[in-house]
Amino acid sequence: MTRAAVERTVEKHFPVVAGVTLKIDTCQGAIRVETSADSQIHVLIRETITAADDAEADLRLQDLDLKIEQTADSVLLLARYRRQAHWMWQSWPPVGLSYVVNVPRGCNLDLTTLEGDITIGAIEGAVRARVETGAIFTGEVTGSVDAACTRGDLSVTACSGALTLLTKAGNVLVGRAGGLTKIDGAGGTIEVQNSRGKLSVAANNADIKIGFAHPLTESADLHAAGGDIEVAFDRRSACTLSAFSSMFGRVRVRDLPLTVESGKIGSSHLIVTLNGGGPTILVDASGGNVHLVGREP
Repeated sequence: MTRAAVERTVEKHFPVVAGVTLKIDTCQGAIRVETSADSQIHVLIRETITAADDAEADLRLQDLDLKIEQTADSVLLLARYRRQAHWMWQSWPPVGLSYVVNVPRGCNLDLTTLEGDITIGAIEGAVRARVETGAIFTGEVTGSVDAACTRGDLSVTACSGALTLLTKAGNVLVGRAGGLTKIDGAGGTIEVQNSRGKLSVAANNADIKIGFAHPLTESADLHAAGGDIEVAFDRRSACTLSAFSSMFGRVRVRDLPLTVESGKIGSSHLIVTLNGGGPTILVDASGGNVHLVGREP
């Protein structure tokens, strides 16, 4: 019997007030959230079923529990597959899902998918995103971002508020971090291109690359177990810097007017000041090398 992809769509529209939260909790499927031009949340869910005909597609849809509802302060989308026995010839999952949602710019987001990517446009509210297998990408977020992937990459274009990122197997890339930033990653590269707020980074079997904005006004703690750390400073900035590499590693310096307080350049530890000293920057690469780089304004 020949089977083909049968597609169904579910569309809903919800008028909302400022500060509303969009909550998506799905057993499977990619989620894409963009901003709308009005004060409504527009939901489009695509359901893809491999079936011989519409009748079989309807039967397979019975394996999906899809809940869509609005409360005073939220719009909720909840999807779960029913647990029951299936013949070996039946494809799994019974229904493939994907979500495209347009929200007002000030909407808060609380998004979870077990399998699939989460993509978020420019948002002014708070963002919480969770993925088991898949990647997370956000555009510019004025509010806070709290995102975690078990297996996948994390990318944040810019975040003005608090930023908390966790990945257990993947890369982390942040364009601009303006507030308190905490990153915990493993198995990839962690990069923050422009950090302005207080920064804490812990990496396991991963390299760290950080660029600090000028002026440097907050402290930072950077720890890499089994990787190298590269830190770039605007040459005009002022800070007090403690850098430690592995026993067989080196702390290397390029184009920075440093004053050495302890250790020496090219050794495994170095304590220095830049332009008279300032916020404390701790750099600890317990399994690799440290590279301190100056850059022009």
